[in-house]
Amino acid sequence: SLVPLLVNVTAKSVVSSTVLNPLFSISSLRAVDISSNLILGGEIPAPWFANLTMLEHLDMRMNSFNGSIPQELFGLKNFKYLDASDNWLSGSLSSDVRNLRNLQF
Repeated sequence: SLVPLLVNVTAKSVVSSTVLNPLFSISSLRAVDISSNLILGGEIPAPWFANLTMLEHLDMRMNSFNGSIPQELFGLKNFKYLDASDNWLSGSLSSDVRNLRNLQF
C-alpha cells in the first residue's frame, strides 16, 4: 500500500517548474509546499495534477506563476486547501470550483 507523503520544497531559490515535474508524478502526495521558490514564470503546469488523486493541500504562494489555475485542479476530490497568492495569476475561476466539496475558506 502507498504511504501518503507530505513534501516541502521551500528553498527560497529560483527554480524552473520543470524541475518539479517528477515530484508531481508521485500519486500518494497529500500535501505539497512549493512556496517562496520564485519559480521562473510561466503557467501552472496542468499535468502536475493528473496523478495527484490524494492531494489535499497545495501551497504555491510567492512564485511567479501567471495565467489561470488549471482545470485539472478542480477534479481533485480530496482537495481542501490552496494558497496561490503573490503570483501573477489572472482570469476568473472556473465554475468547476464547486466540485471541490472539501475546500475550506
